[in-house]
Amino acid sequence: MVMKTTQPLRQNPRSGLLTSAQFWSIAFIFILITLHHYNNLTNYGIFLLPDQELGITRHTIDRILYLIPIILSSIMFGQRGGVVALVLALTAMLPRALFITTSVPTALIETFMVTLIGASAPIWANHNIKQQKHLERAMEKLIGIAVDNSRLFHEKELAGVQLKTSETKYRTLFENTHMAIWVEDLSGKITAANRAASHLFGYGSDELIGAVSQDFLPEDSRAGSEAIKARLLGGEEERLPYLESVIKKDGTTSVIRMTTNLVSTNGHPDGFQFIGRDITNEVRMQENQQFYLRQITKAHEEERLRISRDLHDSTAQDLIAGLHQLEEFCEGQPNMPKEESNFLWALHGQLKDMLHDIRQLSRNLRPSIIDDLGILPAVEWLTEQMTIEDNIETNLAVSGNEHRLAREIEVALFRIVQEALRNVAKHADATEARVSIEFGADETKIAIIDNGKGFEMPDSLGEFSRLGKLGIDGMQTRARLAGGTFDVISGPGKGTTIAVTIPS
Repeated sequence: MVMKTTQPLRQNPRSGLLTSAQFWSIAFIFILITLHHYNNLTNYGIFLLPDQELGITRHTIDRILYLIPIILSSIMFGQRGGVVALVLALTAMLPRALFITTSVPTALIETFMVTLIGASAPIWANHNIKQQKHLERAMEKLIGIAVDNSRLFHEKELAGVQLKTSETKYRTLFENTHMAIWVEDLSGKITAANRAASHLFGYGSDELIGAVSQDFLPEDSRAGSEAIKARLLGGEEERLPYLESVIKKDGTTSVIRMTTNLVSTNGHPDGFQFIGRDITNEVRMQENQQFYLRQITKAHEEERLRISRDLHDSTAQDLIAGLHQLEEFCEGQPNMPKEESNFLWALHGQLKDMLHDIRQLSRNLRPSIIDDLGILPAVEWLTEQMTIEDNIETNLAVSGNEHRLAREIEVALFRIVQEALRNVAKHADATEARVSIEFGADETKIAIIDNGKGFEMPDSLGEFSRLGKLGIDGMQTRARLAGGTFDVISGPGKGTTIAVTIPS
């Protein structure tokens, strides 16, 4: 009956391509490589290696150089950037392979192999959430492919140079990335850590190497960390990032959004790779926002209670006293002209209607029943009002052992039910509605179900506020502030179900 929802993370839009320094850097590198590749036409060369020294033509190295802009484009601009760079590199290599070189078959094979290797970069970049997690294995795979390719053309020495260059590139990426990356062996000792990891933990690189990573975790988090490692060793994958707290050198605690990956060699596990980002400030900001929102909601309810009491104790009582005085005056004037008597009794009726409206407004603002008797009698009153005033048959079903909840929880649940029934009356065109309350030992579940016309659900619950459905957004906010979950199930012609689960 009650479905939990998970809010998807929103991503920031990319900045303009033409204003990106990364784009122009890659374009500059690509132009230099192309000028070097056609040095017989441009008279420009980055370096010059005699053909016989490596047993291959110099243009084999030139073609391999095109992997640099392809890889950088894939890393910086994702799959589309990598594909565009790959197409441009192939376009740049083909004229020389077809029309300039003296060995067309060899040149085409080399061009094909470089294109095949380069195609792995945008494919890898497509898994953006795993980009950092699989960085080491992707680079090792790239090196392995380069080595295998060099063996096909007897390029043993060139493979060594390429391997060293790739290792240097990986080390540069490893050290300069803003993400904290560290590796530990199966015993839990850290074997490698980049500068971002040193900054994250507050230790120098030499202090981190050899340290036991569990020492940086609070005691209540260590069991969860070991469970993740056990699942990875068992062949499972941790597909989603998780939050972890770490204790820094100065004793402060930071919150990290982290992923863990198993590191293996030839199918045998060697250790674990961790990639994390410090989100302590974001978490604190969210906590502050939740606190302020909770205080605002609390102040709102207190103001409702104050106004409700003022209407009941002051305004309503003054009207009652005025009605009594008017009745005594009319009854004490038997000789009053009929026209004047009718006018005064009509005024008396208007004042009675006004008194009824004020009492109704006072109950809607903050019915005393919620404070005096609790959530169940308050919801019973709501369903009775719905049946009488809106002519919608509304039933209440209760299961479990009834018990009082915290005052803030009861008010939150009451407001959710109140808003849900108000929406049914105004928008659903329903003839029946049902409210179910399930009291459990650890949680309380409430569902509001109608047989109305329903509506088309957006992609996520966060879209309701943008679509102007502020009532649903307000219910969701109250459920979240109470520490619970909120879900809406609806469809055209299928009615609507609102489900809330709150910890007891």
